[in-house]
Amino acid sequence: MTSSAPAILTHTVNLDAITHNVKTVKAIAGVSEFMAVVKADGYSQGALQTARAALAGGATQLGVATIDEALSLREELRTTLDDGHTIPILAWIWDAAATSLLQRAVAADIDLGLPSMAHALAVADAGRALSVTPRVTVMVDTGLGRSGFSMANGDFENAVDQLVELHKTGALNITGAFTHFACADEPGNESVDKQAQDFRTAISVLREAGLDEMINHAANSPASLSRPDLAFDMVRPGLAIYGGEPIVGSTHGLRPAMRWEASVILVKKLPAGQSVSYGQTWTADRDTTIGIVPCGYADGMMRSASGRFEVSINGTRYPQVGRVCMDQFVVDLGPDSDVEAGDTAVIVGDPTLGEPGLDDLAEASGTINYEILTAPKGRSERKWLRSRIAPTAEDMRDLGEEIGRELAAGDLVILDGPLGAGKTTLTQGIARGMNVRGRVTSPTFTIAREHRPLAKDGVTLIHVDAYRLFGEEGPGSDGEAFDALDSLDLDTDLEDSVVVAEWGMGLAEVLSERYLQVSIDRSRDDDTRVVTWKWSK
Repeated sequence: MTSSAPAILTHTVNLDAITHNVKTVKAIAGVSEFMAVVKADGYSQGALQTARAALAGGATQLGVATIDEALSLREELRTTLDDGHTIPILAWIWDAAATSLLQRAVAADIDLGLPSMAHALAVADAGRALSVTPRVTVMVDTGLGRSGFSMANGDFENAVDQLVELHKTGALNITGAFTHFACADEPGNESVDKQAQDFRTAISVLREAGLDEMINHAANSPASLSRPDLAFDMVRPGLAIYGGEPIVGSTHGLRPAMRWEASVILVKKLPAGQSVSYGQTWTADRDTTIGIVPCGYADGMMRSASGRFEVSINGTRYPQVGRVCMDQFVVDLGPDSDVEAGDTAVIVGDPTLGEPGLDDLAEASGTINYEILTAPKGRSERKWLRSRIAPTAEDMRDLGEEIGRELAAGDLVILDGPLGAGKTTLTQGIARGMNVRGRVTSPTFTIAREHRPLAKDGVTLIHVDAYRLFGEEGPGSDGEAFDALDSLDLDTDLEDSVVVAEWGMGLAEVLSERYLQVSIDRSRDDDTRVVTWKWSK
């Protein structure tokens, strides 16, 4: 039996940030081909969800580590996207002796990285067994010293003729080569240029041997952002698409995708001289108040960060004190705190809002932001949404236009937010994206307006004031909701239209089993709007 109570520890993934980051990195790198790395369950952000968000931002290929990851992602893409069976997915960590698994990968049209001749021959055998030609990419070790044909010990040179022969005879389809930089996150490190030159040599050797059509790639996140000259034919970022800055101290306009927060479950007074948590490593030097946050090392919080990090509660940063425990940690709220049980403690959020980010917790933990990104586990409830700051009315309309282009007949959009938040402005953008007739204005005095499509194959938009339509008590049943709309004598069929309901939360969702919930928050000090949207059932 599962509880219906709200989670006290949540890990929220902003998919709109991932889409934005892919567009940003792609523009900086100046490439058309882009492999989004979604290994390790999308860096713990959800492989399928992040893959789809990355594809929406312009990714053309996907990268994972293992065959199991690739097969799972392929199946999920097939069931959720029309072209999910054709999107290239590259896997580069696999056992050449796992014959059955390898044949499944080849049958599912998974691209495979070749780190050795044994792997190449194993893939070729799998292809022959299935009467297909597997797609493969040659892995070149140019100095990282991990997987791949080594340039330093002669493995690569010795394998070229045999690899090319397998390609020419149709046993393999070698689509390109790739390598991985060891120190791209250290600007000016000489090894980067040395590896790049060795990779260019490897590419030249393969081309001279007869491989002409290749997509070659080397640039990870730091190289994609700082060395566009090393983009080759495609970039292969991981961390950056999730909003992590790969080079310490640099900024590239990336937006954080991960938000990790918990409810403060207890607030209590602590007299001066009293200690907290195991080992009594921290003792209050004055009368104070402490808060208990239900996140411990069983949930992914680093014990090594004990006493060295902060959380943000109601816009104020507070220090964590004492040792991090398996299930919880303690925060010093100060003697005059107004924090109450039930308030939200942001563990990892958006530094532009004054909240601690990936880098803050990484520094406190003595690790890197990659590890913090993949940390949430255990009792952290993961959920996905889209969220964006809309500084101006035109930004709001632009966002609405994006949403409007994705809507289809039968969709219901519920807009929630305070008076003056911009619900009608957003609807104007939705109308623009749907390409419908008539100027969208507030429905307050008309209950509903109908906007017919300009194109013959377009969809009608019905813009509704849900409270005026249903009343404060809301509709009593599905039938009553439809009857209420039908009573307006709209010249359309609701199932063939998009309904946008202002003030509709708690009222209009009875119209549909699935609806797009859009919430507009204008509580920020600068009065800019934060728009969050997600599909709900």
